[in-house]
Amino acid sequence: MRSAFLLVLAACLILAGCSDGAFGEANVRQILTSTPKPLDGEQVVLTVDQVACGAREDLWTIEVQQADRSLGRLTEKGKGLGFADDIRIGEMPLPYTQLRGQFPIQVQRVESIRDEGASMKIVDAKVAVTIGHLCFNRPLQLMGVKKGQFSQDAVPRFELALNGAWEYGRLLH
Repeated sequence: MRSAFLLVLAACLILAGCSDGAFGEANVRQILTSTPKPLDGEQVVLTVDQVACGAREDLWTIEVQQADRSLGRLTEKGKGLGFADDIRIGEMPLPYTQLRGQFPIQVQRVESIRDEGASMKIVDAKVAVTIGHLCFNRPLQLMGVKKGQFSQDAVPRFELALNGAWEYGRLLH
């Protein structure tokens, strides 16, 4: 009985030693999703269905600019949800706009984590922003920056800082 107990205890100690406490995807998810994050002019992608729903719900009014381009002019109701610029339709593959305010973020995939010194990490992660409205039951994809320009296929980059514990620093461009 005593030897069985010692074997179980040894196995637990060995398994506990397998976790080196390395910083990983779980840490990134916890940091990015724990509280709403400030977004100031960050661009997000909308689906065609979300644009149509927003027009029906009086969040914006659609104006045709050219044969292949339209603009969703924000209403006060749309601005109240944190939309900060008109919806651009036809300039990129998918409609997009800007957000301004504090928003919950969902992490869809962490692509890379790298150290920038002992107290900073740079994280590339595909994330989406949650908007509390019936038109946005699917979160809005946050656009990253590629070659100095917002791009619908670029992954956003975040700075995390060590201030006693790892915490959100800022969104990088």
